[in-house]
Amino acid sequence: MTSIDLGKITIETIDKVLPNLIDEAFSKGKIDEKKQQAVIIQHMLNSINDPNAPKIKTNINVKLVKGDKGWLIEPDEELANALSGNLYSVAKKFQSK
Repeated sequence: MTSIDLGKITIETIDKVLPNLIDEAFSKGKIDEKKQQAVIIQHMLNSINDPNAPKIKTNINVKLVKGDKGWLIEPDEELANALSGNLYSVAKKFQSK
């Protein structure tokens, strides 16, 4: 499966946007959360829509289980990570810190 590397884009967004947001918060003494969210979302969208956006290729084994109504995909971390463009593993790293 090949997808846009959302994990890498998220880290790049944090690296590029966070310093400016912190400077702005300290200089104004007030945090405009809606504006900060808009800046972060816009950077993420621009990065995702960039024709040269980083991509990641993930090979996974999809686990199937037979249910009452047929075969079902058994979700796991490996599948979640592949479907989310590596975002799942980045989120887990942030949670562990």
